[in-house]
Amino acid sequence: MYDSNLNETASYTLENHGIPYFGHTYTCQIEDTDNGKLWEDTNTFSVLNQYKPAADKNACMYFDWAGPDGRIYRYAVTNIADESGQQASGILPYTTFTGTNKLAFDLSGIDIDDKSWISPTLKEVAEYVLASSGWTIGECDSMNINTDDPTNFAISGAASAQDALSTMVTSFDCEIRAYIVVDQYGNVTQTVDLVASLQPQISSSYSTLQDESTDLYSGTASAQVGADTTQGRTIEYRAGLAGFERQEDRTAFYTRLYPTGENDVTVNDVNGDSPYVVDQDAQDYWLGANQPYRTLKIQNEYILNKSALLTWAQEQLKVYNHPAFTYTITTAFMDPDDMPMLGATNYIVNFDMLPALTVLAEVIELEIHDDAPTNNVVTYGEYRTLNPTTPALIAKMQSSLTSAIAKAQASADSIQPVIAHPDGLDFAQGDTSKRLILSAYEGTENISAYIDPLGFDWSRTDTNGLVDTTYAKTGYLNVIPAGTLGNIRGQIDGDYITDDPEISINDNTWAKFGSFDAYDNGVDEVMQHAEQLSDGRWITSQADCTYTLRDASLKYVSKMSVTNGGHGTSFGVTIEDGTIYIFAPLKTSAGYDLVKIPYTAGQTLDTDDVTHLLSFDHYIRVNYDATNDYFGLTDDSLNYYVLQGSDVRNGVDNILYQIALTDYGYDIDTQIYQGQLLDFPYVYFQSGNQNENDTCQIYAINLIHEGECFNYLYDFPDKLALTGYIEPEGLVFATINGTRVLMNCLTSTVGINTTPKTEYFYQVALTTRAPMTANSGTNDDSTDND
Repeated sequence: MYDSNLNETASYTLENHGIPYFGHTYTCQIEDTDNGKLWEDTNTFSVLNQYKPAADKNACMYFDWAGPDGRIYRYAVTNIADESGQQASGILPYTTFTGTNKLAFDLSGIDIDDKSWISPTLKEVAEYVLASSGWTIGECDSMNINTDDPTNFAISGAASAQDALSTMVTSFDCEIRAYIVVDQYGNVTQTVDLVASLQPQISSSYSTLQDESTDLYSGTASAQVGADTTQGRTIEYRAGLAGFERQEDRTAFYTRLYPTGENDVTVNDVNGDSPYVVDQDAQDYWLGANQPYRTLKIQNEYILNKSALLTWAQEQLKVYNHPAFTYTITTAFMDPDDMPMLGATNYIVNFDMLPALTVLAEVIELEIHDDAPTNNVVTYGEYRTLNPTTPALIAKMQSSLTSAIAKAQASADSIQPVIAHPDGLDFAQGDTSKRLILSAYEGTENISAYIDPLGFDWSRTDTNGLVDTTYAKTGYLNVIPAGTLGNIRGQIDGDYITDDPEISINDNTWAKFGSFDAYDNGVDEVMQHAEQLSDGRWITSQADCTYTLRDASLKYVSKMSVTNGGHGTSFGVTIEDGTIYIFAPLKTSAGYDLVKIPYTAGQTLDTDDVTHLLSFDHYIRVNYDATNDYFGLTDDSLNYYVLQGSDVRNGVDNILYQIALTDYGYDIDTQIYQGQLLDFPYVYFQSGNQNENDTCQIYAINLIHEGECFNYLYDFPDKLALTGYIEPEGLVFATINGTRVLMNCLTSTVGINTTPKTEYFYQVALTTRAPMTANSGTNDDSTDND
């Protein structure tokens, strides 16, 4: 153990007659069970108080630990717990030290500027992240970036150099080891290894020898650690084995793969004109012959030959044609010296399945107890060579938001409350109220959607500076009555940060509602948007510009057209005095108007046949939330505006709320915009077209505090059991059998520019987060902002 200047203050050992330590736990994890690379390294141990360093507060700043691989690992002490013991029971007072790997500790205190690269190497990025940290790069493999766009990489919005390191590890799919090297003169070098695998990966060419005493292991004890990658040992799993636990993830397997190679080459020409490979036996075994296939798109950018791509896809199918397995082994049932190292790979044979299933697994987490080695725990995760594709920018944003929420939950001190006052702060004559909106930021991330309304806490002081004890309000929107004087304060109470956003998609509830022939009304154009009327009927739109009335089961009833109606994009509907009205854009000589169209079956209406509400000099898309009487509009730059219905009907263009979709990761240049839906206070956006290599996703944003609730990525074959050329269109809320659901409208064809074309409506349930109850504590965890 060392003081703040790295002068030794104590030494502990379990060997010979040295000063002992106890209660030791070393935990290191290099990968999550979903095969996402990460790095977490912590160490905890206890010593009797009579052996701990002097009471100097700087005497216990760092400690070194000799690991089982012969390396020395250095830790920064992050927690010291003094225990009084129990004299009557013979338990003497002791102290527990907890440390985190010094690399993580050092980097967490270093700010890092945003930086982008074109075709960087892992070493180039690592040198930037580690600059001025005092750590040097040791072993470093040449590795590709694990993103959709392998030529570009950026560190953006990182809270610290440690946050940037996490992004780098995930993006380059590398494994990390941070330790110190001491030369013969006592000089210390802090070293970081960044490699594809911490241990040699084994091949399948070795024998199977069963350990009769435990039924756990077969093969030699130390072969896997050697340099010969053909050596190793097989782990045999049978039901009922002591100390051996297996978990299955049945969401992470696929029975049909769609491979693409370099330049988007496919296997159709060498695979009987089929774009996919399928394992029917696995489909029948795991899912049943009549169930939809679980489908995954995979890509290998280094294969151009179609036959080679087919062979590669067939090999990948062997990896993905079964659930992903995680195995946990407690070493009480084997020789502790046989325990595999972190990053080691082994084949695990599952003999409880017919035929026996063999999977390649990697040690992704290791828990070591120096003073109780029989309690050591080894966690294996099935080794898989690739993951379902996620756009790099979206993956980065998801990681950043998740990281921000975790940081806020750990300590609310860093949360920054921000109060917006869109109506200003001074009351003018005729004003009845002003809106104050409280948002919560962790760094640059808006985490407001992950805070219960009780966590938005308001207070007031009067003009004399006295606290108004009768003023008690919560929630992100505070409407201040006219005549209110003094200061209004907003603070975020950390006790009400949640794991879940305000709303989320219930992933297990996708179901087909209905479908119809896209051309059943005699108009050879696909549907663009749909809205359900209050009586259960439907209005759909087509380009140039036809509106169709359908019954509650989507059967064609009648149609009408509007001159200069344009693309037939999103619109709104209402029923007034028995007449259906459509709120939609209409092209004019000066731009576009928001108009109110009476549905008139069999007619073509002209500009003078509709009511003109508002005029714009740019293209608009239109939503109408009839329940709350709000209009939503987008412009060419995908700014979204919310207006009160009464204002619009009176010709008043008064924007109440406004956001920019590009602030949530949407890229106008690379993503295909499909539609939008207003359900105040939420707006939903849909983008993507998998047939055009643009992942389909649905965004949900709270328009008031501007926090993102979710960014949901989905796959047609996987979630909707649809194949062929499929394009998402509009989103709409509908009431089906008394239940309100989100409806996703899609156009499907066998191939691009082919017929017949079918319009599918798929419904999914939304989950609203349960409200929290008020606690009785204080707001000591809170931060506030006037």
